Amino acid sequence: MKSFFRSVALAALLSLCSSFAAEAVPESHEHHDHTTHHHRSRPDAKAPIGVMADHTHHAGGWMLSYRYMHMSMDGINASDMEASMAGYSVVPTEMTMDMHMLGAMYAPSDKLTLMLMTNYVLKDMDMRSIGGPSSHNHAMQQMGMHMNHRNQNGHMMSHSEHMATESGSHGSSHGGHGNHSHSTEGWGDTVLSALYSIFKGETLNAHVSLGIGLPTAEVEERMHGSYQPYGMQLGNGVWDLRPSITVNGLQDRFAWGAQASGRISLESENDAGFRYGDQLAATLWASLPIQQAFALSARLLYQYTGDLEGQYDQMSHAASTPFGTENYGGENLIGALGGSFTGQEGWIEGHRIAFEFLYPLDQDLNGIQMETEYSFILGWQKSF
Repeated sequence: MKSFFRSVALAALLSLCSSFAAEAVPESHEHHDHTTHHHRSRPDAKAPIGVMADHTHHAGGWMLSYRYMHMSMDGINASDMEASMAGYSVVPTEMTMDMHMLGAMYAPSDKLTLMLMTNYVLKDMDMRSIGGPSSHNHAMQQMGMHMNHRNQNGHMMSHSEHMATESGSHGSSHGGHGNHSHSTEGWGDTVLSALYSIFKGETLNAHVSLGIGLPTAEVEERMHGSYQPYGMQLGNGVWDLRPSITVNGLQDRFAWGAQASGRISLESENDAGFRYGDQLAATLWASLPIQQAFALSARLLYQYTGDLEGQYDQMSHAASTPFGTENYGGENLIGALGGSFTGQEGWIEGHRIAFEFLYPLDQDLNGIQMETEYSFILGWQKSF
């Protein structure tokens, strides 16, 4: 059923994109030049801020961007009893991810636009025992946090003393009634993309994009000498391809767009011995200008993520669900509402401030894992 839904969604969107591009009738160059500035300044001319690689630029055009994204996850898709029967004694209770995304675009020609994107990631996850004090102690031992540790001189240290020596590491943990936490932060993967314009007209644009993901993220984050859970690592850590096809149009009273995209790994594993599953996504949106500088948007997004491949090259902690390789991947159907302000004249001309709130409509996740509660994106763009 998953494969059928995924195939239908992507086939329908690709068909829509190709049909609009094929049926487009080019306007005269003179008329196009006359309307270019007007359309570019419309507050609904660009896609919602959560859509990447959504537009191209004219020759010599630049754009700088910054996006802040916050994602909140709360609870798992199974009961404590189901998790315990599956062999787990520790489950996550909540997780947040904050991402700062920096981007730059430059068009050496009307047909080609180049894009660079990188990001800085902060992740926090709280966990709890579901098996009582004895099960919690057993789980903590499997996670490498024994009650006594030896220092460099071979003398015994208490657990609290050992925690103090580890306070400078990226990961953190604190106990209390079976609860503890993980945290990581650092630079994520970097993406270099080339966007090629298939058609650029007055009311319709279509382009394809091919990106290369560079493995710049740290994927060997540890806590007290042991690997952090897979989901707490800072990126995929492998070379990958990121293709997309985008169509967007401007009507008198609204704008619309559609995009199909993917992430396809080119390596079987990263330096830690695993990689995240490949991704496919399809999204549709519509934007409505409500004033000369303001617009509101609505978007529907479908995402598919494949199974996590491989495993840590050291023993993982099977008692905790985030360490189970079978507990990653799945399907998400997401709805989003957003808005944007685009400066029209003076010193604010070319500046855009936009936001988008994303809420999951349906989640069909593999294994036992956390469900997304909501996401929020706030961004700034400057074209010149």
